Amino acid sequence: MPGFNSYRSGDIGQQPGEYHDLTVEILGVCEVQCEMGTFFMTARPRNAGNVEAPAGLPVTVRAGLGGDIVVTLETTQPIPPGKTGEVLFFEFAAKDLAQSQPVITVDDTGVGEGKVFECDETNNTAIWPDAVCPTVEPG
Repeated sequence: MPGFNSYRSGDIGQQPGEYHDLTVEILGVCEVQCEMGTFFMTARPRNAGNVEAPAGLPVTVRAGLGGDIVVTLETTQPIPPGKTGEVLFFEFAAKDLAQSQPVITVDDTGVGEGKVFECDETNNTAIWPDAVCPTVEPG
């Protein structure tokens, strides 16, 4: 007897059985020291997948969408499935980001790819809604 025909089984487009799905949230920015040349930001990655994400994932901050990378930190702890990871504290020269919106991306190696395969690679970025450090001249 031949095997079952599963062509119309309804599982097309379903997520794989085990997967990562990384996202990131900007928790806040601090502009009080922009005039003195320093900008601070906090963010937290999240793993919406069902497999633990490894430590050592790069998290980048760019000067605007598609802008230059200003700073990169790596996670120091694994992120369990369905949980948020550690809070990351970014500090860098305000002039590097002056008058642009901070854009943060988890699992960004800086060349358009990540370290881990994900179910959805399009949700790894968060954008702060406002331009920051408007009183600092870039350059």
